[in-house]
Amino acid sequence: MSTLIQQDEIVVTQDPGPVFYSLSTHTHYRWVAQLWSRDDLGWVAGKRKQPLSSPQKAFGAVLRQLRLERQQSQDSYAHHTGYHRNYIGQLERGEKSPSLKALFDFAHSFGIKPSELIRKVEAAL
Repeated sequence: MSTLIQQDEIVVTQDPGPVFYSLSTHTHYRWVAQLWSRDDLGWVAGKRKQPLSSPQKAFGAVLRQLRLERQQSQDSYAHHTGYHRNYIGQLERGEKSPSLKALFDFAHSFGIKPSELIRKVEAAL
């Protein structure tokens, strides 16, 4: 991957072709953050992304599915379980792994056994 700076735009070359980021006087300070957090570049915040089949991603997908089945927002679910909504979002994106206590708390909040929650995660892998 290479980065070329041309007048008023940044060009990032990658396999499918260049990706253009338009710079204006209002967003010029944001282009680095936009470029740095692009998922299709394979890097997020300077670290290699986890594979899609990771246990963290599978747990996040199961957590999101169970939460949406109960028609709860991340905010309301976080309030219900006593965890911060940012933590719930990080779990759902696979950025963090839950502690054993959190795993039990989440399972009980859905009315299932922790072992059933783990089985759902294993099935998602």
